[in-house]
This record gives sequence, structure tokens and C-alpha cells, in this order.
Amino acid sequence: QGLRIPGAGVNVGRLELTPFYRNEPPVLLFLGRLVVEKGIHELICAATQLKSKGLRFRLQLLGTLDENNPRSIGSNNLKKWVEEGVIEYLGVTDNVIPFIKQSDAVLLPSYREGLPGTLLEACAIGRPIIGTDVPGCRELLTETGSIMCLPRSVESLSQALEKYFSLTADAKEKWASNARTIVCQKYSKSVVNDIYLGLVREIITN
Repeated sequence: QGLRIPGAGVNVGRLELTPFYRNEPPVLLFLGRLVVEKGIHELICAATQLKSKGLRFRLQLLGTLDENNPRSIGSNNLKKWVEEGVIEYLGVTDNVIPFIKQSDAVLLPSYREGLPGTLLEACAIGRPIIGTDVPGCRELLTETGSIMCLPRSVESLSQALEKYFSLTADAKEKWASNARTIVCQKYSKSVVNDIYLGLVREIITN
């Protein structure tokens, strides 16, 4: 087995641990391209189910709607979900940090991923993350003690969200603080750069 490098690293120096907003109702934020593979349809179904049970929360989507991509969720679906009150669409941005800071948790129910930079940034800022049990996400979610669900499963995602809602504010804050510690120790740019430099030195000396 070769050495596994934890992605490109995240600049934890510019991402300070930010106190919870503790929004009422809570704000759940999805960050990513609005395509089928990101688990958007499962997320909409799970949110609809939970709202029908009386759970109160705001689900925000932030990301590119690529109509030229055959796997796009489509502008008609997006408009329908907004009109039905299932989601709030925040559009596109080149700086996701303010949106993460204003959220209570960050979601990524993707079918497949590398190591998602958005989840690393959310952890560094001190926000709980919820994602799928797939390579790339699995390692980060496990190490940070975060909630995982199965990909392509509305039921599993619903259960994961219900578990999140069942936690006390203090438990969420402790979870998020621990996640930042893990990211600083293992996924910061300084740590990743040291790994790369070590490999370069090893190659040169050999």
C-alpha cells in the first residue's frame, strides 16, 4: 500500500472556529453542483418526508445549475421545489465561507466523491457535516465522528437527518469542535505540504 495523502489540504488559518448561529428553525446547507450524482433528489425526498412529520428546518442549496449537463436536476425541478417551500436556492458564489458560517450543518449526500473541500471547510469553521458512506467522504466522516448515510437511499438519509435533529445544541457544538481539531491535525495545508515535501526529499535522496 502506498502513502495516502489527505487531499490538497485546507487553509485552517483563514477559517476560524465560528460560534453557532443556532438558527430557529435550523439551516441545513447543501454545497455542490446541482446534478443527480450529488444526491439532490434523495435530499429533496428526505426533506419532504421530515417536514410532513412536523420537523421545522430550512434547506438551502448553493451551487451551479448546469443545464447543459444531462445529469442536471433541471431548472423546472428547482423552481418547483422553491415554490413548494422545500428548499431555498441561493444561487452561485465564488466564496462559500459566509454561507457555511450562517448555517447549522452542511450536507453532501453524494453517490461518489474525492475528498470534498466543502466538508473540510465546514469542519474547520465548526459546523457539523452529514454525508454518504462512500470513499472520499467516509474517511473524513468517520474520523470526525460525523453522521453518515447510505448513498441513493432516501430512508437512510432521513434517518441521518433525524439523528442530527435529535442531538442537543451542546452535543452538536462539541461534535463540530472535535471535527475542527481533526481537520487541523490531519487535513490542514501545512500538514499536507509537509507530507509532499517529505516525499520529494525521499525521492531526491534515493
